[in-house]
Amino acid sequence: MHPSKGSLERREVKRTGTRYKVLHSAEGCSLLQLQPMSVYREQLLVHCTLKFCPILGDHVYSARVAKILGENIHVPLDLATPRTQWIEEEILRKMHLTEQQVPRIPLHLHLHHLLMPDCSSGTYPTHLAAPPPPYFQRTMELLHLKMKRLALIDR
Repeated sequence: MHPSKGSLERREVKRTGTRYKVLHSAEGCSLLQLQPMSVYREQLLVHCTLKFCPILGDHVYSARVAKILGENIHVPLDLATPRTQWIEEEILRKMHLTEQQVPRIPLHLHLHHLLMPDCSSGTYPTHLAAPPPPYFQRTMELLHLKMKRLALIDR
């Protein structure tokens, strides 16, 4: 979580950045807008986990967060083996799911907007947008989360 200058120089860790903004919160759940400032595989999953906010359906990195006496803690990497995500009973109830169905929850991470650099020929769009897939929209509905208009996140 806190790399040293030496570990960066030896390329044991990578310098990354993600801006985030809470779009809506309701009863223990939040809808986040994430804006990666670098692009590395699984970067968003790791960054959300480090903020104690694992992404719904993340059955790998969510194991790095646990609760002890109601407080979130980071689990040491050697103990945090990938496993089915633990989801609070109240959230499962709202989603009409049982614990046995949790392993089938898909990852709720969606590329909603993509901004691309201008192409010199002008033949490619510089902005692409896609609505969330139906399962994502249904989850937002069940958890009473609303998607507001997205914009670039300021520092």
